[in-house]
Amino acid sequence: MKIIRSVVETIIPILAILMACFYPTSLEGKIFEAQGTIIYYLISSLIIITLFVKTKYDKKNIYIGTFFLIYLTVVTFISVIAVNTNFSIARFAPVFLSLILFMIKIKTVPNFNVLKGVLEVISIVILLWNIGILIGQEALISFTINSYSQFNDFTVSYGLSIGKTIFTFGAHTFASFFYMLIFYMWYITIKRDKKNRKFRYVIYLLGFLIFTVLLKSSAALLFSIMMILLLFDLIKGSVNKIFFIFASVITSIFLLNSFLIDVYRGMVTSSTNGVIPRYFSENNIFSANFSVLKENILGIGFTIPRDYAITYTDSGYLVYFTMGNIVFVIVIYYMLYRFLKNNIETNFKVIFLIILLFELAIPSLIYMKTTYFLIFLVYYLKSLNEKVKKNEYEY
Repeated sequence: MKIIRSVVETIIPILAILMACFYPTSLEGKIFEAQGTIIYYLISSLIIITLFVKTKYDKKNIYIGTFFLIYLTVVTFISVIAVNTNFSIARFAPVFLSLILFMIKIKTVPNFNVLKGVLEVISIVILLWNIGILIGQEALISFTINSYSQFNDFTVSYGLSIGKTIFTFGAHTFASFFYMLIFYMWYITIKRDKKNRKFRYVIYLLGFLIFTVLLKSSAALLFSIMMILLLFDLIKGSVNKIFFIFASVITSIFLLNSFLIDVYRGMVTSSTNGVIPRYFSENNIFSANFSVLKENILGIGFTIPRDYAITYTDSGYLVYFTMGNIVFVIVIYYMLYRFLKNNIETNFKVIFLIILLFELAIPSLIYMKTTYFLIFLVYYLKSLNEKVKKNEYEY
């Protein structure tokens, strides 16, 4: 029985990261509709249910999450009657699974070296895949379009045609977010696992920094700056050659590719494109969201309005506000905070900050790839914490 539990504990985070990175989203370029999405949600449901059955719980998050699921259900019924909306399982499922996940306190974790090995394999695959995109490897690009088209019919094909290093993540925004999370896992590994530092880990950091810069987006710019700051933190007191390689690579990217400089300069100064215009321009994209809230101040719950073309993709804060007003915004981030604190313990505030910043661009918490990533992330960082504690005890 103990062996079975150990195997399950190892399989869960590995399956989660494989689903986040490699589960196909299209067939021959045609985006999956109901069948592929249902399988995706079923697997995530099985993982979360398994976690829920075999781990401890955060009682406070259980009470808050349960109450708010009931609240959103009531709001949904009111919205269907008062605002001319339709219930959508696509609105319900990700919120339900995220809130259930946030109730969990992981009890035991696999050996850290196993998870680090998995992260290393994933990192190498991502870096090699993106190199293939940059050099225009036709078979790889064709495979990516055929198997990983998502969101709409043109996002992936267009991104790949202009050399965006998006791996299988579909859009530059999500790619920059997931690269930031992987970067942070390697950063904290180097920082805390002092007995097993390898120089190749620094190469992974530099690789993810380069491919984030090459994504050419507002999120990529923000996370690139964060990555550089974290790299400087590692450089303090480290070997000079790390700084030399880092400085050389970054300088080369910008000096040899003036186009990147122009792209980012235009992005920062643009009055129509990017995060700032999205929120503060006269014709911001959220006007329909506020209009529907005037009809039902409680929100729209798990529904889609028939009479309003509301925005579901460009701001986590506004999407949650539209669903359940300010109460839902507070609840979902508070539950996330407690989930990270319960499971990561050390440095969890950095992960919380990364997610909060990304939520300015995308409602990532109700995106299933994020759910899978969070499962692997908390397992990895909790396992690292336990290894560090063990090393300190042995010392």
